[in-house]
Amino acid sequence: VRSLVAECLGRLGLISPGAVLPRLQELVRATQGLTRATAVYALKFTITDKAPMAELSGCIADFLALLQDGEIVVRKAALTALNSAAHNKPQLIRPVLASDWLLPALYGETAYKKELVRTVNLGPFQHKVDDGAELRKLALACMDTLLDKSADRLDTSLFLQHLQARLGDELDDIKQAAYQLLSKLAVREPFCVREVLDAVSEPLQVVLNKRPKESASPQDIERHNELQRSAIQTVVVLQRMPDTATCLKFQAMYDAILQDAKLRPLIDAVSADGGDPAAAAAAMAAA
Repeated sequence: VRSLVAECLGRLGLISPGAVLPRLQELVRATQGLTRATAVYALKFTITDKAPMAELSGCIADFLALLQDGEIVVRKAALTALNSAAHNKPQLIRPVLASDWLLPALYGETAYKKELVRTVNLGPFQHKVDDGAELRKLALACMDTLLDKSADRLDTSLFLQHLQARLGDELDDIKQAAYQLLSKLAVREPFCVREVLDAVSEPLQVVLNKRPKESASPQDIERHNELQRSAIQTVVVLQRMPDTATCLKFQAMYDAILQDAKLRPLIDAVSADGGDPAAAAAAMAAA
């Protein structure tokens, strides 16, 4: 229901920005977190091709300041709004990117936070729920969009520093998102990535060395294989950067892959097909 309300408010902001946006701006200071979240989420539907730029320019910083909110639901909504703005109207947020709080707040959401992990009892079993996982996914999505749309506003070294930590994330889908972002950065800023190539090779090697348990289900094995395919695709992109042979840990990992009976066919297929995921999947199935 809140998503529908936010969409209605956001589309009303397109029709009558002078009346609606000031009211939404007031709501970002509401005492209830769900109200603040709804107000900032509404921007996703206002920041379109026909966005009222003059009105938004005067208030966008107030909305994005909710990246520093104390409630998870509000920060999720703020990250969604930031990603929408970065994608659809990057010029709208360029002044805010120069602030001393927006990028630190964004990078802060990429961190794994133990305090956001809780244990749920399911009868005789216990299940861990990571309430920060969605924040990390959204933060990486924002970083990806900013790299595409506003790369000149980013400190590549700082960007890479925060990305590195997610290569060893607790969750496989976040690892894969980090792999994709690292691959993109390696193509665009190879000399910067090469400086940390030995360091980024370590979490990749952990994944490539891992073998599924004998008791693993077919679904677990497929998830394991998919993660290794993603890691191999990343390794291939990294290996194509200039002068990687000078990075001894990375080169040792790469040489070990070439000697591995399971991974060698995979890396050969990926290399031959330019990193095509379908070729990697076929090679993994045949191995």
